Amino acid sequence: MSWVIGSPSLAFGLFCLYLLITVVRQTLEPKIIGLQMGLPPAATLLCIFAGGKLLGLAGIFLFPIAATVVKELNDRGIIHILK
Repeated sequence: MSWVIGSPSLAFGLFCLYLLITVVRQTLEPKIIGLQMGLPPAATLLCIFAGGKLLGLAGIFLFPIAATVVKELNDRGIIHILK
């Protein structure tokens, strides 16, 4: 919008800020969520992606939770799926 009203420098600055925020968020969010849930960041990112593709918005939340439950059950010796 800033570009249209005649302020290209403001538009460029806002675009750069948007890119910076997006890149930082995309790289740090899986790591932070993974550490809080006890899953490796790559597994968390995979669960979020697969859940989003398979079940949409609900899958984004359900898949990481299900992976955490499976990991905890495996760690406690109730199930034996993972080594």
